[in-house]
Amino acid sequence: MEKIYYEIDENIYRRFDQKNDMFCRYLWDKDLKTYQNNFADDMLKNIKENNEGYTHFDYAFSKASWTVYNRFHNNLFSYTTSPFESEDN
Repeated sequence: MEKIYYEIDENIYRRFDQKNDMFCRYLWDKDLKTYQNNFADDMLKNIKENNEGYTHFDYAFSKASWTVYNRFHNNLFSYTTSPFESEDN
């Protein structure tokens, strides 16, 4: 007998709207503090004032995250391709 680990309620389950991912939200959500702002616009001011969420570490982490995304975005979420393969392979 096959075990059922979870049930999907087809009345509730919906495809994820990609506009809600963290890379796009700042473009449309007017309630977001960083709405249509470049994260780095006030970088030095925020670091100097030690604003929560905008420390030197936060900016470094953000830059590292975007570097990974920019380098591997074509294959990063693929189940059939290694993220370390170049686009030319």
